[in-house]
Amino acid sequence: MAHYSFTFPPMGGGLYLVLCVLVAIWAANRGRSGLRWFLIGLVISPLLAGIFVWVLKNLDRSIMDGEISDGTHVRCPECREFILKEAKKCKHCGSQVLPPFPNHKNE
Repeated sequence: MAHYSFTFPPMGGGLYLVLCVLVAIWAANRGRSGLRWFLIGLVISPLLAGIFVWVLKNLDRSIMDGEISDGTHVRCPECREFILKEAKKCKHCGSQVLPPFPNHKNE
């Protein structure tokens, strides 16, 4: 009778864990849960998990260019989250937002 042995993980255990940690750090930098992606990397492989992290939308607001800018958004005075300049109420905390005063030039 043939005896088959399966070793988990397929590559060296230390390298496999290091790659899972790297995927977790990368996912955390993209606004995802690092622990969750570490566990996903352990189950399916760090290579596949890394590909999924790369393909998924970047959730980190500080890196997303073009979506939030000084021209379109301001910070809520209560919760400090970004909201549209035209907003009358913060969508995060519900506080009333006063519109900015127009600049008056002395004539």
